[in-house]
Amino acid sequence: MQHDETTVSRVVALLEDEAAHRRAAAAVVLTALAPEDEDTLEALRKAVRRADDPELRRRAAEAIGAIAPKSIVNDLRPLLKDAVIEVREAAKTVLASGRGVTAEDVARMLEAKDDRQRVSAIAVLGAMGNREARRSILTQLSEGSARIYEAVKDALEPLLPKLEGAEAEAAVEEIAARIDRARIAEDEKLGLTVVALLSLVTHEAAAGPLLDLCRANAPIPVRAAAMAALRGAVQGRKPGQRVFKELLELVEAPGTPKALLGPATDTLVVLDVPLALEPRVRKLLGADETVVRRWALKGLGRLDSAPAAKALVEALVTGDATDREIALDAALSTNSGKNALAKAMGKLTEADKATFIARGLRPHLGTLLQATLHALEEAALEATPEVAGVIIGLLKGSGGENADRAHEGLFDKAMKLKREGRYGDAADLFKRIVSAGVDAEARYQLGVCELMLSKRKLARGSNPDPCLSTLGGLSRARDFSLLDRLREEPGVDEDALYYLGFSLAEGNEGSQGLGGDILMAVAESENAKLARMARNKLTTMGWMD
Repeated sequence: MQHDETTVSRVVALLEDEAAHRRAAAAVVLTALAPEDEDTLEALRKAVRRADDPELRRRAAEAIGAIAPKSIVNDLRPLLKDAVIEVREAAKTVLASGRGVTAEDVARMLEAKDDRQRVSAIAVLGAMGNREARRSILTQLSEGSARIYEAVKDALEPLLPKLEGAEAEAAVEEIAARIDRARIAEDEKLGLTVVALLSLVTHEAAAGPLLDLCRANAPIPVRAAAMAALRGAVQGRKPGQRVFKELLELVEAPGTPKALLGPATDTLVVLDVPLALEPRVRKLLGADETVVRRWALKGLGRLDSAPAAKALVEALVTGDATDREIALDAALSTNSGKNALAKAMGKLTEADKATFIARGLRPHLGTLLQATLHALEEAALEATPEVAGVIIGLLKGSGGENADRAHEGLFDKAMKLKREGRYGDAADLFKRIVSAGVDAEARYQLGVCELMLSKRKLARGSNPDPCLSTLGGLSRARDFSLLDRLREEPGVDEDALYYLGFSLAEGNEGSQGLGGDILMAVAESENAKLARMARNKLTTMGWMD
């Protein structure tokens, strides 16, 4: 088409005008005029490369499409990866129209030895985007170079994620047909390209060929990439036991390269553990490789079974700090796990570990099964005093009823032991109650048991006898008449009262008053010797003349 050269030149000059709207308008006019001279084409090529003006790039691409030069593929190919979607779509539309490029041209370019021509042809086919074009693109993987692989990936990247259903499954089959294990074993870039293409198809069918690549005699980076892509293919789906079993075999094998263990366990962690394979997962809790051991902890947390829960609790007790955190989170994710944690607290001897478990259980108190709450009550009866205090403190957060039952159970058992004269065992239980918080009665009973166990050696100054600090602390308790209770206490005779009063009087200022009160009572005793000893001590204290 002939045009006034002066007019065309003026329009072309506007492609570099300072005003963006004039530049875009110039490209629109050139689209309508479609001048075929080289100067205009060069100006439009320059326009499609202008990074700061996406509207100009889009309009210039349309103008080149209107002119349809033989160089159209090379002119517009860079725009197929433009950051702005409108520009990409414009370039794709122009190339897909076929103007300036015939099917024979594309076929000839694909067969060329020149990679530049093949890359251009692949770009055109990608712009066309139909199934036949996709198949033609994939044929280029057969005898390609790194540059060709990249072009194939670039061309298919916008197409594959859009496929659904049978069309997506067909695409997976087409890509899988291009898996040449022998070539991939020697060509890492080919393997990575195939993995990348399979990962673009959002269909569960991709799991099969990806799993094959995980197991293939391929370079480690290819196998690792296949495992990472496999995670995306199976996440949120139920792919069956084959995927889990084969990845499990891989992490179990002693010769598996460490570089594969991370991707393998990252994929395993999104899969449910088949119950039949649970014993093998439990065995991996003893693995030397940290990443395998910690995956096993997470995997067992997806199984609501007693053996899995027991294994998690054992790992929590014996593992390092990170393993303990993972094991606790995993155990808290199932009812079996929470129940196992509750039972384990009764066997712990370290209060810090009990506190750690209690911290995890506390947010779940409102949803714990009654059996688990009962297990906590039973644990309080079995635990050391410090741990029992932690358990009762935890149970108080469940509404009080369970804590009350645990408290009452401990108290009743302790009182029975006390009545039987088993003061040491009774004191051990009373300590658990006292550890859980303020309880004057339990503290009193503990002090009595400790007094009965005491060797009652009189000494000047501070005395380390535990009954003194236990009973001395009750002097601050409101509405608790310690002296009256002690005088009525079976087994606490006047000798015991004298020892207690004397020793408290020798203690700090806080206990001297209580000691004096007890000695005043002993001073009125019918036992003349004890009464005299009490008066003598009171005289030295300044309580008597």
